[in-house]
This record gives sequence, C-alpha cells and structure tokens, in this order.
Amino acid sequence: MADDPPRPLGSSDTPANPEQRRLANLIPHQFKPGASGNPSGKSKKLGEFQALARDNSIAILRKLILIALRRSDAVAVRAAEIVLERAWGKAPQPVTGKGGGPIDLQFRGQARAVLEDAIASALEEEKPATPQPS
Repeated sequence: MADDPPRPLGSSDTPANPEQRRLANLIPHQFKPGASGNPSGKSKKLGEFQALARDNSIAILRKLILIALRRSDAVAVRAAEIVLERAWGKAPQPVTGKGGGPIDLQFRGQARAVLEDAIASALEEEKPATPQPS
C-alpha cells in the first residue's frame, strides 16, 4: 500500500497525508511520456522580429543620433537616453534604506516570525483531534 501511486482527489480513498494529496492532484496534469508540453514549438515570429531589428539597428542608431542633435530639447534628451543606454547600459540603481543608509533587516526577522507562527497555527488546525480519555 505504501508503494501505491497517489490517487487524484475526489476518489473514494483520498490520502490523508497532505503531501500525498498534493502529489495526487499533480498526477492528472503531468505530461504523458513522449508528449511535448509545447507541441507547436517556439514561435518563429519572435526570431524574425529580432533579426529585422538587428539588421536595421545601425541605421536606427544613426537616426536617433541625428534626432538627439537636431530636435527640440525633450525629443533630443529622450533620443540621447536611448543611444547612451544602448552604448553603455543603464545606470545602476542602488538599493538603500531610509535617508540613503543601509537597509534595515529587522523587518525581515519580524516577517519570518509572523510566517512561522502562521505555519504552526495552520499545522495545528490540520492535525486530527485526539480523543480525550473519559
């Protein structure tokens, strides 16, 4: 009996163990042997799109540079941002706490304690009640 595969929920002999119930729910959704999870395969349109963009990237970059040099300030700034980001990457965004100081990790500890209490409560509720001796 211990080596029997888990059964899907809804069967008359649903496993009592939560882990076995979880596994039993997954069985109907597993891929069948030899079957693909994506039978139609990856879309070819994405590759075509990328190839077209890459083929024209030099001409587009030149156009953006001309726009950055010749257009109104707002348009020039945006075009310059695009060109510079492609050339040098985006500027790193530091992650800091209040006032630019270090991140306060105390909250993380508090959140963990709350989660652990919630898990313990849920496990207690899941346990079958033990009969009291009379």
